[in-house]
Amino acid sequence: MECNGSGIVIHNPQAPLHVSTGSIGLDPTYDDSCAMSPHTPKSMVIFLLREDGLNSYNRAAGWAESRFAVRHGKLPLPGQGAVDLSLFQSPAPAPR
Repeated sequence: MECNGSGIVIHNPQAPLHVSTGSIGLDPTYDDSCAMSPHTPKSMVIFLLREDGLNSYNRAAGWAESRFAVRHGKLPLPGQGAVDLSLFQSPAPAPR
């Protein structure tokens, strides 16, 4: 999840989902994303923190931890622009 000045971006293979900072805790999209993590063994949500995203991070991480017991971490994401997460996607199944 990317934290920026306007909120968070939930990166997923279909399309990124945007949740405003004020909607964290009210938006079912964010809650659904958080609810899956504790049920996946050894899972952790990584927040990518933009220079202007500290408020969004504090709200998003706090909500995920207190409401859903989500383990989380953060990494700085300097600058702006698109995030390329292609290296983190599951590999395609091998042909039979």
